Amino acid sequence: MPRSKNFDRQEVLQKAVELFWQKGFHATSMQDLVDHLEINRGSMYNTFGGKEQLFQEALALYKKQTGQDSKDILSSGDGSERAFLTRFFDQEIKGILEDKSDRGCFFVNTTTELSNQSASIHGLMYDNMNEAIAFFAKVIQRGQAKGEISCRATPEVLARHLFTFQNGLKVVSKLEKDPSKLREIVQMQLDLLLGSEEEKSQRE
Repeated sequence: MPRSKNFDRQEVLQKAVELFWQKGFHATSMQDLVDHLEINRGSMYNTFGGKEQLFQEALALYKKQTGQDSKDILSSGDGSERAFLTRFFDQEIKGILEDKSDRGCFFVNTTTELSNQSASIHGLMYDNMNEAIAFFAKVIQRGQAKGEISCRATPEVLARHLFTFQNGLKVVSKLEKDPSKLREIVQMQLDLLLGSEEEKSQRE
């Protein structure tokens, strides 16, 4: 008996995020999608247009969710941009340690798997990179204006380095799971890029 075509679109997309994140694009078959999403092929094609279109919508949902997480972190705490960046990377480490299935980052996984195979996916990843860099640059610019962050480089340059470090940390964390070592790596990188607390006191 065919499955009902009545389903919650957002719920299906969330399930697609989970499946693609776990298995990747190529290793996820249409039958995997039918079974995991609990909708029939006809409904899938009529609603999402195909596997790659569904994958792109899953990426968009993941991006929206992770972007909201960053905004929540930014709105919490003492208002210090340097403190925000510390909280941001603490949250990254927390996510790494809670990822018992060792899925890693959906964006990093997608970049390594598909960025040189699909022009549309490459465009999505490139846009996400630039948005993340712009977000970091805005935080750094405010921190530099307050004297919390070193002006040794422009906000854009420092933001690109932070984005590169963030993605490198996610790759390294597939091998290193010791939270104290991960936090040590983060602290050292922030000190190198943004200036240490000692340098901050000298600026003051």
